[in-house]
Amino acid sequence: MLISKQGSDIASNSTGTFSNEDGGIIKAYNNYIEGAFSYLPYNSVSNAIQFDAYEVKNRNEIINDNIKALKGNSTYNNFDTNSSFYVKNLIVENPDLAKENVMKYAGRVEGGDIKFTFDNSVDDQSSSINQTLMNLLKNYKSSLVSIQGIESSPASTDILNIPSNNEQTVLVNTSIQPIEFTWDGTATDVEVIGLPENGIVYQKNNNTKTIVISGTPTADVNFSLKTIGSGTLVHATGSITIEDESTINNSEIHNFTTNGITSKFYTFSGATNINSTDGNATYDELTFTKRLKIESATTISYTTKKKSELTLVFDTTFNGKIKFNGVNYTAKNGIVVISDIADGEHKITKGDTTNLYYIKSTFEEETTLTSKENLLNNTEVSIYPNPVTDKVNVKVSDNSIIRKIRILSIDGRIVKTIENSLSIDVKNINSGIYILQIETNNNIISKKIIKK
Repeated sequence: MLISKQGSDIASNSTGTFSNEDGGIIKAYNNYIEGAFSYLPYNSVSNAIQFDAYEVKNRNEIINDNIKALKGNSTYNNFDTNSSFYVKNLIVENPDLAKENVMKYAGRVEGGDIKFTFDNSVDDQSSSINQTLMNLLKNYKSSLVSIQGIESSPASTDILNIPSNNEQTVLVNTSIQPIEFTWDGTATDVEVIGLPENGIVYQKNNNTKTIVISGTPTADVNFSLKTIGSGTLVHATGSITIEDESTINNSEIHNFTTNGITSKFYTFSGATNINSTDGNATYDELTFTKRLKIESATTISYTTKKKSELTLVFDTTFNGKIKFNGVNYTAKNGIVVISDIADGEHKITKGDTTNLYYIKSTFEEETTLTSKENLLNNTEVSIYPNPVTDKVNVKVSDNSIIRKIRILSIDGRIVKTIENSLSIDVKNINSGIYILQIETNNNIISKKIIKK
């Protein structure tokens, strides 16, 4: 139990757990406390100012307004004495008995029923759904009979099969790969929530028990499904995100004036407060007014898969420091540019107090696999059609022999490898931008393709 900036929160010269917020009063009743590092109950003589909680002997006891938090002078509003806010006839076990029952009945033997071992060499490298684990969880049925005489609810017999492509990112004016859900068991139907919307529609076939979602999105779409039947409801979700080609290829940008603290790439945590007073800054021919306060608890984190350059735009008068991955960098007239950033996880935290208007991560273009590779503009090889829906064909000059073809994602991962063929089937590949890497007897050539 901690109150901001007082009592145990600042014990042993600590700066505190909270981000300088005002404190609030904690009412403590009938607790069992064991092994606490520090606990300071209110006492009018010894702990009248530095305390963690105000202890009462009766749950209906009123805390007077003279008991105030040190920072902010907050008082307790005694909401818990209003019987409309809680179960009127609730009988609470005394702490000793509650502890005994928790130790006796909580948890599962040997950690639970499901045993699964991750293959780190595979699972750590991919954010895709682990199909084996998903099937194990979906098909699980509890063997639990009862807890303290309370019988467990029967295991759900509604079944909703979720495809692996239920979350997709596509380019502007590009159709999604069809998403097919199926239902079974005691489920008699499935309700679709959030569709049709922004160009995305669905078709339901009650005979085959399928729902197929398709279309070309005009804006981001989120949807969900739930079963209708005699068993416990089963839910599923999905999302369609439109991403501009220039963003996929070159950079990720966040502008607090237009986007606030909502981002698909950067994660804002801790103190995420937009300054209530607007400022003014310009960069890249853009003008900014909204700015994030950089406080001690502010953290901006993100992950890259390529080498990158980071640009941060602060107040124009800021010439102080900002921390990137724990290292201080000094701004010049409100601008910080950090080059040659390796791929991986990154964090931006406070160095000196300031305000941040704009973040830009610019990614290094795909590099060659060998010194002989010619990227994107070689005439030895031609491809068609492009954009492609089902098959892309490769044509080479008379003196060239194709040895191998690879399809690479935009972040460099190998999606597919083809040998001894000039026609490549791509209909099962998600929509987006890919690199077709063609190895001949003379060269290694890369061509950009767009999968519709």
